[in-house]
Amino acid sequence: MRWSACAFFECFVKTGDKFILSQWKTVSRLLVNNIGYLNDNIIGLQPKSLDELKEANILIRNFIDEEFTKNVNEGEEYLYKNTIALAEKHFSDDIFNGLLYPSIAIKARSDNLALKPHYVDKNLMIERVEFIQIVSVKGFEYKIKVLDLAISFGKDGSIEWKGHPGKWYLKKKGDELIFSVENGRWIARDKYEKIVERN
Repeated sequence: MRWSACAFFECFVKTGDKFILSQWKTVSRLLVNNIGYLNDNIIGLQPKSLDELKEANILIRNFIDEEFTKNVNEGEEYLYKNTIALAEKHFSDDIFNGLLYPSIAIKARSDNLALKPHYVDKNLMIERVEFIQIVSVKGFEYKIKVLDLAISFGKDGSIEWKGHPGKWYLKKKGDELIFSVENGRWIARDKYEKIVERN
């Protein structure tokens, strides 16, 4: 699975923690509203047209962006009250299927995506799940161990674990895989440089 470490930062994981990461795909168009990208803390993402907005719109937009880029520590979850209210207001609009906003836990180098339940129920399909353990945490570097893998699921949505962390298979004689380490993970590619997932 090609995962992002963003989830680890968002959950403040520690050495020894166990984690389940899932990979999904959309089966229809996904339209999201982006929020939180005008704040001065998000360097380089401020649009050139900002000064063209009316002053009232700038004040409103800056307030919203400051709320969505606020650093919330463990025990300060009450600070989410404003963003919950803002998200509910944005979610009430039928135009969008969700909200896209920067992950402050990873210094806006990745995004968070909050989707409406009705969109998730009808338009997302699960592809794979990995059960992992955090081996070590050093600053912004996480080392993990994959404990189990699932790529099939019951009709009731139950996860059908393989009982092992997954393997790479060569299907035909003469096939080959080229391995490299990217972002601390082994990545396998076929001779056409297409990524091959473990099964």
